[in-house]
Amino acid sequence: MKLKALVFAGVIGLFSNTLMSYEKDKVIDDGTPVSGSNGDLINLNQGWSQSMQAGYWYGGDGSLIIPYQWFLHLEQANNKALFRSDENMERLRYTPIPKSEWNPDGMPAGFAKNYDPADKSEWMALSCGGCHSTKISYQDTSMVINGAATMGDFQTMMKELEEAMLATLNQEDKFARFAKSILGDKDNPTGRSKLHADFAEMAQRQVDFNHNNRTPAKFGYGRVDAFAYAYNNIGVNFLGIPENHIDGIAPANYNFIWGTAQSDVLQWNGMASNTPPIAPIFRVLGDVWGGGGEAQLVAPQAFPFGYKSTANFKGLGDMLAWVKVLQSPKWPEFILPEIDQNKAARGRAIYDSECAKCHQLTLTRKSQMKPYNAVMVPQTEVGTDRAELVLIQDSVQKTGVLEGTKMYYIAGEKLGATTQAKNLLNVTSIGVMMRHPLETIRQGLRDFTGTKGKLIQNVYQYKARPLNGIWSTAPYLHNGSVPSLYQLLLPAKERDAIFYTGNREFDPVNVGQVSSEADGLFKFDTSIYGNTNVGHEYGTQLGDKERYDLVEFLKTL
Repeated sequence: MKLKALVFAGVIGLFSNTLMSYEKDKVIDDGTPVSGSNGDLINLNQGWSQSMQAGYWYGGDGSLIIPYQWFLHLEQANNKALFRSDENMERLRYTPIPKSEWNPDGMPAGFAKNYDPADKSEWMALSCGGCHSTKISYQDTSMVINGAATMGDFQTMMKELEEAMLATLNQEDKFARFAKSILGDKDNPTGRSKLHADFAEMAQRQVDFNHNNRTPAKFGYGRVDAFAYAYNNIGVNFLGIPENHIDGIAPANYNFIWGTAQSDVLQWNGMASNTPPIAPIFRVLGDVWGGGGEAQLVAPQAFPFGYKSTANFKGLGDMLAWVKVLQSPKWPEFILPEIDQNKAARGRAIYDSECAKCHQLTLTRKSQMKPYNAVMVPQTEVGTDRAELVLIQDSVQKTGVLEGTKMYYIAGEKLGATTQAKNLLNVTSIGVMMRHPLETIRQGLRDFTGTKGKLIQNVYQYKARPLNGIWSTAPYLHNGSVPSLYQLLLPAKERDAIFYTGNREFDPVNVGQVSSEADGLFKFDTSIYGNTNVGHEYGTQLGDKERYDLVEFLKTL
């Protein structure tokens, strides 16, 4: 009953016009078609109901990218097709979802309706589900995996959104069609003039966002330099200091997030403690700053306390509550080839000797909701690419109006004229929480799982988490530089130096994405800084038979 009350409390506020019956609030069974689909897009049982999944996909967190109605009617830059068309979203590797009572506008999974608290206007931005849900295909069937890393290309989407807005602004016929859709019976010269001015302002905002987050190289499908986005939006946009720009040179996979609520530390390098009541909200606020949310940073002052922002604490609390009960996906033998249990049994023995020291098996499928302490492995030991660690730790920015603010807003040393960019991230998020102290604590306590967080002093290390559901999270390593589990068991020099990302088709033998060259895919070059596929040479002395036995066991987790 407590879970059901949580579901209704969280989702009714987001879908006030949707009537939810008891039947629709049952946990989704394996193989259940996604609402509105014809059965070729199915769900797996991950412990969620339809209402929880819909809330996760379409609930707002406070990020603001473009006014919602504008996004519904915006055309692509080079044709008359809608930017948000299923074909375009699939090309960008987001997951199109058919219209249904849960999704009346036919939005892709994770494209949420947010509200600007200043004027209650509706905006589109990615929810947690936009970054942490995906679609995997095998032959003629596709599976939605909640909590897995998106395959979406956020960088390209934001650039093409800019191009679409500029084309609409500057092409008379394109703007006329847009204005007619937006203004309706108010489509007159006065209305168009005001819309054109408002649209020009919003287009410039998009241009600035992309300029502030410019990078020397493309990230490709399923990767983003999240810290660079957050650092730039705080240091350049919020503080208004252009020279605070940091090149996004350390793209990482979007992490899979089942089990995050149960871990003592979060992020690839464990730098975020999961101690309640404020740590969960503190961590996800960084996603808001990186995804288009805004905060008004001011010089130290006694009153009013904290910073105004667009952050939606209720929405963030809902997301964290749903993730708290999210289960890892079980290998679906009704779609994928059956697991060879004899091979898996042999692989279990290999796992115990080669993997279990770091990737503990204490959390079985039945006990995955229990708190655990993650194993932290120094980068010098695991040997994987260190670009992300360098960017997180060594980036420095000017503090502007925040000079003299305490490092943790109410505690710590005062910030000087310059500081590590991560300190600006910390003070921004804590300052925003201080503006809403009761809501911060309420949501934090609601999302508490009993974890005992710890502060990681050395950020030059990586988190070795339990591998439940690892079969559905390719490509591998934190920077997505290895396409399959089989390749991860090869010495680094034998792994593919070039492969292609963005293929939905699943490889059940090697366990990963089909990574051969094809039109529309992204060429992943491991020789580029931040893309290296070195390190994690554990079990690399195994023969091929043993490698495939171990891969077979990994399918069972």
